[in-house]
Amino acid sequence: MTEHWIPASERMPEKSGRYLVLSKMNWAYGGTWDGNDGDIRRNMALAYFDGAVKFNIPYVTHWMELPA
Repeated sequence: MTEHWIPASERMPEKSGRYLVLSKMNWAYGGTWDGNDGDIRRNMALAYFDGAVKFNIPYVTHWMELPA
């Protein structure tokens, strides 16, 4: 299991499923472009990868498998 953030620009997951992701969007405010005030957790979301090429939320920059 991967326990660190993987840049989406380097590679995407090998299989479909749910992943923890970081996005350019601020999900703490409903997916807006508002700043995160230095708290990257506001850009974190649970997303589904379709097994082909994309997540179900936009602008994913990094991903990791869900922690146990």
